Amino acid sequence: DDEELATAEATALRRAGGGTLVDATTDPLARRPAGLRRIAEASGLHVVMGSGCHHPGWSGEPAGSDPGRLTEEIVRDLTEGVDGVRAGIIGALAALDPREGAERAVLVAAARA
Repeated sequence: DDEELATAEATALRRAGGGTLVDATTDPLARRPAGLRRIAEASGLHVVMGSGCHHPGWSGEPAGSDPGRLTEEIVRDLTEGVDGVRAGIIGALAALDPREGAERAVLVAAARA
């Protein structure tokens, strides 16, 4: 939540020899694409934004979610982006029990994307 602190930490990582930082935060958990871009520009790091879905109980995703809709969201993040920033990874697939409908939908959507 603190972009100034995140920028300072990213800059320290770059000075220590780091080259890339991956942020797997997804949209329901307050992903901030424009902030990631500013952090990358200020620190000199390559910052990779993630796409994916969290456990339904954490994100408000209804039980039995449609994997097709979730797939479209992930593909859109990867191809069109959000606020001019495209996702570079599919991650944050917090599905604890793939036998449950909504959790299975998360895994199926990621695999299809």
